[in-house]
Amino acid sequence: MKKYIFIFLTVLMLIAGCEITPEDRLAKGLKDKNPEVRIETANQLAEVGSAKALQLLQLHEDDEDFRARDAIKAAIQKIQKQIFFK
Repeated sequence: MKKYIFIFLTVLMLIAGCEITPEDRLAKGLKDKNPEVRIETANQLAEVGSAKALQLLQLHEDDEDFRARDAIKAAIQKIQKQIFFK
């Protein structure tokens, strides 16, 4: 019985559109203690290039590490260029 309930709830979530986006998966990386992780996350969000990715990056634009801050700003600029040329 529990198996059927689980399957039913899973199907309902899929129908309702409750899916995890790439941005959702990457958001945690911008909060990581390691600046290298934050840099890599910024680069990956730039590749995604969505409005949600841009918002996430803008929230972390004032990163404490200058390397991560520069990577985040570069990622923001890359997304803004993509949006401008669309």
